[in-house]
Amino acid sequence: MLSALVLQSLGFISLSQLKFGTSINELRAAVKPGGVYPENYYRTIGWIWTQPADVNSQDGLGGGLTWAWDAAACEVMLPRFRETLFGANLVDCTALKASMHRSFMAWSANSAKLNFIDVSEECDKLQGSHVEGEDSFDSSCPLAEIWVTFLGPDGRASSNNRDNRRRLNTQTSAAATAFFQEYQREADLSGSPLGSAVGDLAGLADSYPELLTNKFEFTNGVKYGGRMIATRRGTISFNAIDPFCWYLDSTFCTGFHQLKRLITPDGAYILVLVLTWGVWAIALLIIAWQLFWVVKHGLEAKPTLKDGHSGARAGYKAALKVLAEQSRCGWATRLILVVLPLIFWSQVFLPCWDCYDFEGTATHEVGHILGLSHPDQSGADARACQIYAGGADDCFGTRGLNSFNMLLAPAMDGGMGGMFNATSCLEPWKHVEEGVPAEYSGSYYMTGVAATENTFRPSIMMAQTQHNPDTCITQDDFEGLQTLYPDCSGGTNSIASQLTAPTCFRVRHYLGWIRFAVWTACPVILLLPLICLLNSLVARFQKERLESAFELQNQQQDRINKVTEANKKLARELKDERRKTLENSKVQEKEVAKGFIARNFPQYLSRIQSRRTDGLAARRTGTEGDHAPPPRLGIGRRISSALLGRKPNSPPTATPRLRQEEGGGLGQLPEGLPGAAGWV
Repeated sequence: MLSALVLQSLGFISLSQLKFGTSINELRAAVKPGGVYPENYYRTIGWIWTQPADVNSQDGLGGGLTWAWDAAACEVMLPRFRETLFGANLVDCTALKASMHRSFMAWSANSAKLNFIDVSEECDKLQGSHVEGEDSFDSSCPLAEIWVTFLGPDGRASSNNRDNRRRLNTQTSAAATAFFQEYQREADLSGSPLGSAVGDLAGLADSYPELLTNKFEFTNGVKYGGRMIATRRGTISFNAIDPFCWYLDSTFCTGFHQLKRLITPDGAYILVLVLTWGVWAIALLIIAWQLFWVVKHGLEAKPTLKDGHSGARAGYKAALKVLAEQSRCGWATRLILVVLPLIFWSQVFLPCWDCYDFEGTATHEVGHILGLSHPDQSGADARACQIYAGGADDCFGTRGLNSFNMLLAPAMDGGMGGMFNATSCLEPWKHVEEGVPAEYSGSYYMTGVAATENTFRPSIMMAQTQHNPDTCITQDDFEGLQTLYPDCSGGTNSIASQLTAPTCFRVRHYLGWIRFAVWTACPVILLLPLICLLNSLVARFQKERLESAFELQNQQQDRINKVTEANKKLARELKDERRKTLENSKVQEKEVAKGFIARNFPQYLSRIQSRRTDGLAARRTGTEGDHAPPPRLGIGRRISSALLGRKPNSPPTATPRLRQEEGGGLGQLPEGLPGAAGWV
């Protein structure tokens, strides 16, 4: 049975030790050549398969252990698998059978003495093909030694297999039949059959025994000289009762279960819970805050003439304006984070957390069929009582203790790190000790778990494996398997006989990653129309705003162009007016100069003539020395001197005044000429 997880144990323990309190010393004394065989066959080794010396014998391990899959199990169990997509189950019956095959192989690959053979098709041909709605071939198939089926509503194997408990009657001796009936009574009194445990059953392994006297042979060739309980057949059943659930992709869910090794299972659950719903709450709060601002601006918006005095339109535009200012990528991310955590929690995390690992459970139940029990249940009161031995009830006290094999334990843990050879294999329990190796630190088997005085070793045989992080057997299981089924070849017969550590074959189904990818894409696909709608509304609003801005810009540019043209026109007019004024001024000056010259030039000529006449007269009268004529000047200098009223030989600094001769002065210059104010 499997129910909740703590994948750690002190060491392996056999069914005999757990159920009937068999001590290691009793096992050490009995399992060897010429051993001590107790009268009470419950206090010795038992519940394992015999290895007949006759190579043609089909008893026990002879010819391999055959197993058959109940065809009806698929129809009942597949609905219990949570690895679905939109109602379509990603797991099929072929995958379940392959997983069961790997579970058997997890043990046979680590022991040269074990071989499991699938005879499902042979049983199907022998008893008829399965027809939906009718019973498939049942456990009475004589070819199958191990029957794989599902649990019925009563917690026992399915109805098809119910008679399996009595089918041995026709295949065993009268003594075996009597013992089986007593075993049935004992199992009923003890509360559950061997291989199971109390609580919600994930899987159930029923070992159907046979009491052998001086007939049992171990895999090392040693014969047991007393009475011993041997496993004759077995049934492995899986829970398929609603609401029980399974998952097949162990590798994907391992990540969540590994987290429990770092902290506690409850702590891991709370951590994932806080992270998942924390992201969801933060995204939801941010969206609510942003929507609040959008609505707030929409309600506070005032209608304008352009909006047609419509308050709704004004509010709509104000809301879109706020949305346009926010990041659309941010909105898309937050919307996805509001939906994604819900899908992740319900479709990805909970199937791994609440459901059971099918392949891990199957491997666990095969270990029960081989004779190993729950190492985490030692030390409690034994449930089974010997009812008929000695004619009286004889309930045992405490269960046997966990153990390890010093010869097989790794050297780094203080063990010998070896393997059985032709001598040591004859006494496989000789090196078995209680507890764990002396130098075992815990880190070799379980990274991150500190060693304590009760340091646990990981084991697939833990009774509580709901959160099983692996589907392979561990070093602890390997030591138990080698001790129960020792190999004396010393690594000379096969690869399996050369192993000093467990080997395993894992298959990656990628079902979890496919579901994770699909369920991650679903929020994007579902929210894509909403995101596109918001994007189109915002884009349309921004386009309108952009067109309005362009229109306003064009209007402003038109105004600027008009003002520029007006300024240019005014500048041209001012320039033309200034030019005309300058031209008129020049023309006026020329006219004034011409008029002045026309009025004063005759007087000038008269004065020159008069001076010349005076000079000639002076020379005639001999007064030429007193009135010597001035040097002759050019005509331009003469005119300018005459106009300025300056004597021809007077210095330049002389006052520019013209003497007005009596009856013949030049008079005042006309107004408008330069220097006219200084003329007298």
